[in-house]
Amino acid sequence: MKKTRLLTGYLVLSVVLVHPVLAQTTAIPVKEIRAGANGGEPRFVAVLNNILYFSASTSANGRELWRSDGTDAGTYLLKDIRPGSGDSDPTNLTVSNGILFFGANNGINGWELWKSDGTEAGTVMVKDIYAGFTSSNADLFTDVNGTLFFSAATNATGQELWKSDGTEAGTVLVKDVVAGSFSGNPSWLTHVNGTLFFAGYNSFNGYALWKSNGTEAGTVQIKDVPFALNPHDMAALGSTLYFTGNGGADGPVFWQSDGTETGTVIVIDVTPGTSGGPKFTTNINNTLYFAATNGSSGDELWKSDGTAAGTVMVKEIYPGSAGSTPQEFKFINGACYFQANDNTAGVELWKTDGTAAGTVLVLDLEPGVSSSIPTNITGLNGDIYFVASTGTSGRELFKLVSTTLPVTWVSFISAWLPDNTVKLQWQVTNERDNSHYELQHSTNGISFTALGTIPANTIAAGTNTYSYIHQSPTHTTNYYRLKQVDKDGRYDYSKIVIATTKGQGPPSFTVSPNPATGSTVTLRSSLLLEQPHLITITGEDGKLVNKIQVPQQPAPQYQLPLYHLSNGIYFLRIEGNGYTDIRKILVQH
Repeated sequence: MKKTRLLTGYLVLSVVLVHPVLAQTTAIPVKEIRAGANGGEPRFVAVLNNILYFSASTSANGRELWRSDGTDAGTYLLKDIRPGSGDSDPTNLTVSNGILFFGANNGINGWELWKSDGTEAGTVMVKDIYAGFTSSNADLFTDVNGTLFFSAATNATGQELWKSDGTEAGTVLVKDVVAGSFSGNPSWLTHVNGTLFFAGYNSFNGYALWKSNGTEAGTVQIKDVPFALNPHDMAALGSTLYFTGNGGADGPVFWQSDGTETGTVIVIDVTPGTSGGPKFTTNINNTLYFAATNGSSGDELWKSDGTAAGTVMVKEIYPGSAGSTPQEFKFINGACYFQANDNTAGVELWKTDGTAAGTVLVLDLEPGVSSSIPTNITGLNGDIYFVASTGTSGRELFKLVSTTLPVTWVSFISAWLPDNTVKLQWQVTNERDNSHYELQHSTNGISFTALGTIPANTIAAGTNTYSYIHQSPTHTTNYYRLKQVDKDGRYDYSKIVIATTKGQGPPSFTVSPNPATGSTVTLRSSLLLEQPHLITITGEDGKLVNKIQVPQQPAPQYQLPLYHLSNGIYFLRIEGNGYTDIRKILVQH
């Protein structure tokens, strides 16, 4: 963003956006589920009968169950399970035997097991496992040959292993791993060639490796070690389970298991010493991909064929000790897609064919070091969908497309005029199949409303200039953006520009490092820190996490503690000295 002072005394802020005219890979939001910096925040994307299902949030309905066929019109709320603005918060959407299962809270029965056939009427609670308002915390759903296994709690058993065929009668406890009301806490449920493997607590020594065939007698401990195996990050390769577990003096190492105690052995210590071990391990077309550090690099992209010799680093995407932290692996259209941070493009969408040369950035959706943080990467009918956020759209569901952009943005300028109006002017070239522009306004940079619609120029050649006068801006700070709409209904957003009555442009603050890997981040902004200010932290779900009142700072920076935050996406809102600004951060302790 470039700020320019005019001699007439009004402020101009311009954003110059340049896109190549040739066809390119880009991503478009499927639907703006909720306007503003947070967006609809879709999560837990699953596919059933060529339809995407996920949870998403709106101010009117809270976080509820949605469905999408990949179009704007075909993306809508499936059911308001907890009527009103409260959240039923559907989680861990999983398909088993043609049924979509998930956990949800209707506000009456607590958090329980639900299912859906894709219709509102067919979206129902399967069973109130922990009867009454108390939640069973049904979670970790895993399909094994048409049977759903999961973790759930009752007062009598604690959190234990359950299974379901989608009926109330067929939803039953498999085994009380730790007898009585103490919890076995089954975790990392993984399907391996018709058998369920999981980590279970054994009250003597911590977490051990277990397996189950769906019967109480057939649910048994496979292996533990004197120092607690603590198996995690599990994935199947053929009929063998691979996981990260405790190797004693070596710390976390790479293990394999054939389901027997003697066949559960260490494959390789990827990180010599007492730290490290594979993370986010995923079977991608019969090759295991994961993130790991070899001791000199940070967490980088690795692969394995299940042997020590075949366990190798694919590419050091972010050279040095920080690491690119690849994760969210998904096999689509013959390639492995994932998110990673190369410290140039931020956390963005990558793909690999298993070679260093074939490991490339797919798209820098949020240009520069800022991050779109793609998650829930999913394939549907040959297309690639993912959840990501930009400075204009918030966190929404995107579709990857190869297209010739309908317009090439040249500039977008706001100017506060002497008559206390704001003039907005933008230039574009190469307009193709462009229907119109919707100019949107906000007083906080989060919630935008439409000011007006400006039809596209019917003459596509050359550079076209558009303008609009906002007659009644607020007398503080005004945020503007453009929604460019194609003739087929697809749309894109410009960057945000700002107009203010102040004698200077609104300050912004920087956050570093981002992603945040330590216990603090540094905020820098001289104007905002000249006076006492308020820092508000909200989670990816829009819920308040913390508020911090900070006095005037002797230096233009402030160390913000993050030790209370778990890993995830957060939004920092800083208010002070008459200004408000927002930044998105990724916490990766």
